[in-house]
Amino acid sequence: MQSNESLSFKEFQEINSEEWKKKIIADLKGKDYEESLVWQTKEGFKVQPFYNSEDLGEAEKDLESIQNSQLNAENPDFGYRYWFNIQKIVVKDLEIANKQALKALQNGAEGIAFYLDSILSSDNLNVLLHNIKMQYCPVSFYLKKASGELLQNLLNFTKKAGIEKEKASGEIICNLDETSDAEFQSLFDQLSLFPGYKLQINLGTSEESYSAETASILAKVVKLTDALVERGLAAEKVLQQISIGINLRNNYFFEIARIRALRMLFTEVANCYGVDYKASDLLISAFTTIKIDEATKEDPYLNMLSNTSQAMSGIIGGCTMLTILPHNEGIEEVDEFSMHIARNVSCMLKEESYFDKAADPAAGSYYLEKLTTQLAEKTWELFQAKV
Repeated sequence: MQSNESLSFKEFQEINSEEWKKKIIADLKGKDYEESLVWQTKEGFKVQPFYNSEDLGEAEKDLESIQNSQLNAENPDFGYRYWFNIQKIVVKDLEIANKQALKALQNGAEGIAFYLDSILSSDNLNVLLHNIKMQYCPVSFYLKKASGELLQNLLNFTKKAGIEKEKASGEIICNLDETSDAEFQSLFDQLSLFPGYKLQINLGTSEESYSAETASILAKVVKLTDALVERGLAAEKVLQQISIGINLRNNYFFEIARIRALRMLFTEVANCYGVDYKASDLLISAFTTIKIDEATKEDPYLNMLSNTSQAMSGIIGGCTMLTILPHNEGIEEVDEFSMHIARNVSCMLKEESYFDKAADPAAGSYYLEKLTTQLAEKTWELFQAKV
């Protein structure tokens, strides 16, 4: 039997990047290396055909702040990587929406996002949230603009329902451009009563590059924080109750890197305010996007494939909440079947594909780590220009 020493990797000769490149050029047999294998992103940097440890350099230390930041160390029985499977429900009828929510929670969903046309009274919330145990699952609300009134009504509801407000969690999602600083202040005054609730900053669907979009998100965070600090709120209070929402696209590796870069940079912004903030503190909600074109109008099931790919990148990137939209949303009437399929994508990735067993599979991948740092550097450059 051979000894362990004889099996050591030390016997293999180290090969640097230059030697790899020479070998590739030889294999190309006259084809141009740059034209054949290197491509340029919208961000303006080039993506190489291979990466190794030489490409990370000093950035490796910066990456340590986000590596395994979503490790579920408190209760690993639920998996080393945990995310909430959120079901989107558009509220047209309170009782119907309540039944849809309860059915979703009984069949794989771990949280609900209610999309509202108007502010609900505490009595209406009593109908919408009937039998939903808010202390055990996040319940989020989409509004046309931020308002503390909904949270005040929610406070009244939790008192009547006997729910400890400190245990309730979720997000307030709204159109930021339609909300004044005074309305934001009112919202944050009410948020102080619900430490588990956060205001989600989301640009919606954007055609910008990843770095430009992320820079815009960070700029909005700074603008809002500065405005509320001027009104007497503490920066720590504001930043701890802000979450980020992103709309995933069909660009697998870039989505993974974009989420990781966002977590790194948000932490840096918070630290610039003197706030003791860790990468694990940021709640990131990821939403799949539904493609609507001639092909998907003819066959909406094509979106099932992109939903799955987008969900995978969201999970590996490190999202906290994942909302998978029905594959036929915007194409035809969303029904119970399409909601069920959307909900099950996350369940299958967790229960059958075991995405919850690895806390951070992107950590240590030279390509993803380099892509993360490149996106972070370009984003920070654009962000500084905005603020």
